[in-house]
Amino acid sequence: MRAGRPVRVAARGLSIALWLGFAPGCASHILLGEEDVDAGERRPDAGTLADTGVLPDGTTGDPCTDYANQLCELEQSCNLLIFRNTFWGDLPTCKERRRIRCEVRLAAPESNDTPARVSACVATLSRFTCDDYTNQANWPETCDAPPGNLADGAPCGVGAQCRGGGCFPPEGSLCGLCATLSPVGAPCTVGGCQNNLQCLNSVCVAYLREGDACRFGPNAPLCAFGLACIGAGSGQGRCAKRLGLGAPCDPMAFECNGSQGLVCDGATSRCRADPGWPAAGQSCFGGQFCRGDAWCNMGTGRCEPKRREGESCGNSTGAPECLQPATCIGTTCALPNPSACR
Repeated sequence: MRAGRPVRVAARGLSIALWLGFAPGCASHILLGEEDVDAGERRPDAGTLADTGVLPDGTTGDPCTDYANQLCELEQSCNLLIFRNTFWGDLPTCKERRRIRCEVRLAAPESNDTPARVSACVATLSRFTCDDYTNQANWPETCDAPPGNLADGAPCGVGAQCRGGGCFPPEGSLCGLCATLSPVGAPCTVGGCQNNLQCLNSVCVAYLREGDACRFGPNAPLCAFGLACIGAGSGQGRCAKRLGLGAPCDPMAFECNGSQGLVCDGATSRCRADPGWPAAGQSCFGGQFCRGDAWCNMGTGRCEPKRREGESCGNSTGAPECLQPATCIGTTCALPNPSACR
C-alpha cells in the first residue's frame, strides 16, 4: 500500500489483498489520500534509524528524482509482489510516477514539505535493508512530510497540505477535504486511521505482532507487514515470519513471503516463485488481473497499458485505466492539482 513504506491500508476489503500482495491495481484513494504508501507522507511517530544527511553515490542532485530512484529500488527488492502486481509493474514506471508524486507534494499550496527534507530521506533510505523497510519503527522522521497548514474540512489535493495528515478525494475527483487521521482506539471511516493502524469494526486498532494469535476472516485483525498468520487453517494461527522458498504452506492461508515474490503452489503446497500477473499485450481472459502498469480490457481479453495524464480514460468496466498518481476525471487522465482545490 506504503507502500514506499510498507502498505498502509484503510479500506478493509482491499487491505487484506494489498497486505498479501494479490489485489488488483489500485481502485480508489485509500492511503492518506493516495493509492499506495509514499515515504513523503506524514505519520505520527518518528523512527529510530539516525539520518547522517550524506547523500549516496549516484544521486542526480534533483531531490525528487533521487528519492524516487532510491525508494523504488528498495521497494522492488523488499516488496516484490505488491511492487510488480499491484502498484508499478516495473522499475522505470515506479521511478517516473514516484518522482511526479514528490513534485506535486512539494509544489502544493500550504504544504510545509521541502527539497531538503526529501534529500534527508534519500540519505536514510540508501542505508536501509529489507529488515529496516518492513519494520515501521525504523522509518525516521526525515521520511515524513511535516504537517501542512490546512485545517480539517479545508479543500485539499494531497495529505501534505493538511494539519491532520489526511486528504481523501472521492473517486472521479482531484480534490477532497482535509481530515485528522484517527489514533488507536478512536472511531474510523475508510482511510481514517493513522499509520501503523487498521480500521476494524469501525475502530482503529494496531496490527498484530510476531507471536500473537491470529485467524482469518472479515473481522479478524491482520498481522503486521512482513508477518503471516501461520497455521490459521488448523485454528491455531500465530503471526510469524513469512515462509521461504520450498517451505510447506497452506494454499489458502497466504503464508509465503510475497516480499520475495513467493506464493503457495496449490498442487504441491510448497512456496514457489510467482511469475507475476500478465503484462501489457498478454491475455487476461476470465477477469484475470494485469500487473500494476496495465489493465484488463474485457472486450479484447488482453492487458493494455494504463494511460498517462492527458490520455483518454473511462472506457472500461471496473478496471483502473490511469497510471497513478493520475486519476480519471471525466474521460481524461489527470494528475493531482492541489492549487485548483479551493
